[in-house]
Amino acid sequence: MEVLLRCELSEECALRGGKWIKLIPDGHPGVRNPLLIFFLSALLVIEAKWAATRFTPFLVIDPEEDDNPLEKDEEEYMHRARYEMQTVHADL
Repeated sequence: MEVLLRCELSEECALRGGKWIKLIPDGHPGVRNPLLIFFLSALLVIEAKWAATRFTPFLVIDPEEDDNPLEKDEEEYMHRARYEMQTVHADL
């Protein structure tokens, strides 16, 4: 699972490394239909509200930019943007 998570972080966020924190306890069946799990440094779970898939969300603290990120899947349209924490806090 760790390899998959690191690939997704590279592909979708163009980030690598960092400290990974699982946001639900071991044995939890997963989060259903998350629209957005807020991130402090980077993260990961955005999904359509009609999906029945369950997710295990992680928070990644202090990742680094991936100079050679994996390619996004053809059907995925995502725009990468960078925000400073002060801006995120002000928008809350």
